[in-house]
Amino acid sequence: MTGARPAASWSAGLEAGSLLGMHPRFRRLLIPGVLVLLLVIVVVAAVR
Repeated sequence: MTGARPAASWSAGLEAGSLLGMHPRFRRLLIPGVLVLLLVIVVVAAVR
């Protein structure tokens, strides 16, 4: 599981998180957005 790809996605996630962290409105929507994203991933995996 460890490799360049998870590290790149992790750094990209941190970069996006820091950018969104500057906006309180986006910070309020961050947790529901992550939950929706996980739900979509689970549904796609279940359909496959």
